[in-house]
Amino acid sequence: MSQARPEIGAAAFARALTEELDWFAARGVRAKFWWRDDDAVANSPALQTLVMTAKNHSLPLTLAVIPLLYRRDLIAALNDAATEVRIAMHGLMHKDARQVGSKRLAPKKNEVGAQSEVAPKDPAFAAALKRLESGFGTRVVPLFVPPWNRIAPRFLPALAGVGFSALSTYGFINRLRFAQVQCHLDPVDWRANRGFIGYGRALHRLRLELRRRRCNHQEPIGLLTHHLVHDEELGAFLQVFFEVTRKHEGACWPPIDSMIKDAQLTC
Repeated sequence: MSQARPEIGAAAFARALTEELDWFAARGVRAKFWWRDDDAVANSPALQTLVMTAKNHSLPLTLAVIPLLYRRDLIAALNDAATEVRIAMHGLMHKDARQVGSKRLAPKKNEVGAQSEVAPKDPAFAAALKRLESGFGTRVVPLFVPPWNRIAPRFLPALAGVGFSALSTYGFINRLRFAQVQCHLDPVDWRANRGFIGYGRALHRLRLELRRRRCNHQEPIGLLTHHLVHDEELGAFLQVFFEVTRKHEGACWPPIDSMIKDAQLTC
């Protein structure tokens, strides 16, 4: 059960986040942010809202697309978006690979976990990446996003072998000799009603990450969203969050390409 946080509103959240960013601005540095949105397969009103939000705030958006499931209308939607959206490969089919009936069934869903039937050097990775590149061309970045943010280390050589430079999950995976560009704030309450977690919990999470960045402001803070489950409250939160971080001198939103390169250097 998540720890209860004081209920606050949008204005209090904006003030508190501004105060945290003031620390960076006063020292002439900036906290880095980036935005990843998962499970894209087709055009939809939710996707249109997502892309328009990125455009309105002049924010770089990395869309994690399921390579073997996406439809052609997603390509057309992004081509017509008049804003830069980068594409990361989100697994293969976003299919749970746990072996039903196994005595050692993995406790959590995964597609590229210990029990996956996909072999570490399976050509499926190369084929999926090729399909993604054939549709989205130069929008595709060498970033692999495993479904459910879980991956077994045995798959990393295969990813490197087909050209992936970095991995993106949630938090940080220790003992991986592979560059990571991670996400740290997911504003969806998956354990409850899949609504917005609330400004109090969002602020608590951001405050923890920003305090850590006082020692290493080069590591980006990742926002993870899922456009298909967004509601009005979450949409309002994003507007406030982007409004503060986009204009504050203590924050910046670099392109994902540069953060992948930085992650490789620090790996």
